[in-house]
Amino acid sequence: MTLLARMWKPAALALAFCLLLGLASAPGRAADAAKPNSLVIVKAEYGDLPSGDKVDVTKKVAEMVKDNALTVDATNDNFTDPAEGIVKKLRVDCTINGVAQSKTVDENETLTIKANETPITLVIVKAEYGDLPSGDKVDVTKKVAEMVKDGALSVEATNDNFTDPAEGIVKKLQVDFTINGKALSKTVDEDATLTIGASDLPVASKLVVVKAEYGDLPSGDKIDVTKKVAEMIKDGALSVEATNDNFTDPAVGIVKKLQVDYTFNGAAKSKTVDEDETLTISAAGD
Repeated sequence: MTLLARMWKPAALALAFCLLLGLASAPGRAADAAKPNSLVIVKAEYGDLPSGDKVDVTKKVAEMVKDNALTVDATNDNFTDPAEGIVKKLRVDCTINGVAQSKTVDENETLTIKANETPITLVIVKAEYGDLPSGDKVDVTKKVAEMVKDGALSVEATNDNFTDPAEGIVKKLQVDFTINGKALSKTVDEDATLTIGASDLPVASKLVVVKAEYGDLPSGDKIDVTKKVAEMIKDGALSVEATNDNFTDPAVGIVKKLQVDYTFNGAAKSKTVDEDETLTISAAGD
């Protein structure tokens, strides 16, 4: 055996041993890194929030996270009493899959965060109360924005909340807002409650054109127009005219049809219209 071979054998054994050690410890680290819906507590405070006496409870709240979810009672028993005689709050700032969000609850309420929840960002763009749209009114944007809690809003359209800018008139409250980037608007009459929340989140719908044919359907001359129809999808919806101008004429002198087979969020569906009609599939998949 050469000197080089004698030196290589122990070196190779040492390398193999190191690799085995690495493999033994790596699965845990790899699993942690690959965990879906990762919930990380950034900061937690309990007390007279936002500016009164309070305590930092970040470490304790972080230890309560289990299976990437958090359920915690906002009580003095859990966090001591940093502001006696005051109704306290618990605020938790966190990230879910790196997306920052925050939740706040009052004393004796339960704060819950689930890593599979959709983080909600609600921004009040403009809010007006009064004789809408063109009568006497007041701008209540700042006040309404302050009522947003945990990405949701519930506000009563009353004079007690906003004063009375138009006496003797039934007033309205209109709120223009964005929720996770989608611009929307809501209006309610006086004494009604305006709510914004998870039900207003934009729906992530998926429309896929599987096959589209135009012609003397089902068994006559026809052409495959799948690619062209698929390119007409816009914002998860489809509107297409069944015309020769769009698809040429594969069956001269015959009243043709356009048939589109598609899936919407995985569910298989089909629609057919006659020549010169419009085939539509809405963002709801109908």
